[in-house]
Amino acid sequence: MFGHKFYHTSLRKYIILFGTMFNDLHIERRNSSGNVIQTIKCPLVYAPREKVTARLEQNPDLTNQESILLPRLSFEMTNMQYDPSRKLNTMNRLRHDPGDAATGGKMKFQYQPVPYDINFDMNIYTRYAEDATQILEQIVPFFTPEFTATINTIPEMGIKADIPIILEAMSSQDTYEGDFETRRALIWNLNFRMKAYLYGPIKEQAAIRKANVNFTTTH
Repeated sequence: MFGHKFYHTSLRKYIILFGTMFNDLHIERRNSSGNVIQTIKCPLVYAPREKVTARLEQNPDLTNQESILLPRLSFEMTNMQYDPSRKLNTMNRLRHDPGDAATGGKMKFQYQPVPYDINFDMNIYTRYAEDATQILEQIVPFFTPEFTATINTIPEMGIKADIPIILEAMSSQDTYEGDFETRRALIWNLNFRMKAYLYGPIKEQAAIRKANVNFTTTH
């Protein structure tokens, strides 16, 4: 029906952008004297919370070290919705002149992008409450309540966009219920909303590069 074949990898870029923000978090374990005895990098995976929780509860090899599995972070894109408050005139064009002979003197253009809000869920899994508070304090201060990142959305058009990411809600859950055979896991859930844009196909049009104008004067 639409007759256009294009793919700008926009959603993939937004997912990578979100994950990159949290892929270098560390926690420190200290002894009674306050000296650091262990530094652990928190692994980050793209997965729903139910899948990660199920993996935590299944540990057939009793020799596995707990520190290998926890702490851990996971995130996923949960839904998208159109944002009419950021809509611009759809017929406005974004133009880009490559300025080379490869395009045959044609200019590239796109119509205005469509604003969409993308929701992400991020989960923090720890065994100790101190680990969770360390991770939270490395995240929360940067969201007031939003953090803005710049992304190279459409390189072919030279388009870069500032993408606000809003921290909307936080909640915690303790899965420990008192059974000594049940493993304890503290889970913090953080809800984010990314104010993103989706772009249509890139088109070409002839560019006027020279013009001859005749002037006449009257005496």
